[in-house]
Amino acid sequence: MIKKLIFIIMFFIPISLYAEVWESELIIDESKYVEESEVRYKFYKEEFLYSVYEEVDLNYLSSYDFNDFIYTDYSSWDDEYPLYKYGRVVEETKGTLSFDTDKFNYIVFNDFKFRGIFKLTGVFVQDSEGSNIDFEIIFNNESDEFKNLIPNTMYETGVNLNKDLIIKLKFNDYLSTKDVSINFYFKSLDMLSKSFNFSFVNDEKYSTKNKTFSTSLYNNNYDEESKKIVINDTNDYNVVTNFIVKLYRYKDVLFKRNVYEKVYLDDYYKEIDGFVKDITTAKVFYKYKDKENNDKKLCLFEDNKEDTLVYEDEIIEKNNDNLAISNKVALNTNNNDDVNFYLIYGSVFIILGIILLGLFITLKKIIEKCRMK
Repeated sequence: MIKKLIFIIMFFIPISLYAEVWESELIIDESKYVEESEVRYKFYKEEFLYSVYEEVDLNYLSSYDFNDFIYTDYSSWDDEYPLYKYGRVVEETKGTLSFDTDKFNYIVFNDFKFRGIFKLTGVFVQDSEGSNIDFEIIFNNESDEFKNLIPNTMYETGVNLNKDLIIKLKFNDYLSTKDVSINFYFKSLDMLSKSFNFSFVNDEKYSTKNKTFSTSLYNNNYDEESKKIVINDTNDYNVVTNFIVKLYRYKDVLFKRNVYEKVYLDDYYKEIDGFVKDITTAKVFYKYKDKENNDKKLCLFEDNKEDTLVYEDEIIEKNNDNLAISNKVALNTNNNDDVNFYLIYGSVFIILGIILLGLFITLKKIIEKCRMK
């Protein structure tokens, strides 16, 4: 008996249920309307893959264990102070740098001394065969005037020199002092002597050969007629081969980061326990309902016998029926079929309630009989 009762209950329960069909696309259909919508997401769990020690990457800041770290080996010694980096350890010492005095990749003109007017009209650098060598001119003054001075090109107007000016010639490769000749052209409106310092430089800051040149008539490098000073390796330079400098080396700290893989569920959900919501995957889902008699209005009409619920466009006027229309009231104007909904589902739930009440009473009596036995 109990098995039969359970079967009856399982048979009637589905009557109260109906299948909900949700769509992920917005459907434009005049025969349907959106009854309900909701936002759903993809959910995932993180599965461990491996661990790695690395420099801190701000994109994974929350993934590091800052209590678990190691250090790299020290870098080689260098005269440049290393850039700042989180956790970097820097050591400092004094050392000696030695250079081949015949090699250079920069030429520097500075310490200009003169009275009156002193203008630079051109700088030419040539190899042993007389061919021009490409280079870049760098000024410590950003005046637009200096932009007119082009390597290996005469500029008759000239650019004004001053005591604070530093001119650097930067070469793409290291050159030999024995294989180059530098011609320095200038313009002066007076006969007063003018001078400047010249240096062959390594790595932009180590002057291995330097000398002061002047426009004096006693300077063998000075050509009064062409207003040119010729600079080459035959000059008597001050030579420096070794430099006492500060040297630096560093080591970096590496922190442990656990690397995980996101494993997603196949479907979209509104909420689901035990998983992480990916808010970037938000997607709207819709539940649709069919429109019934969408363009019709359900109205109340009175005739000689009784009130009748009919659709307005279904009335057929018949002269011999003497149909009197009065008290016309629109019951539904929003196309949602509220009247049908309450009539149908109200009846279903009343019937279902009666059935469940009968089942409950029957089940209670069966249980009482079983206890009496």
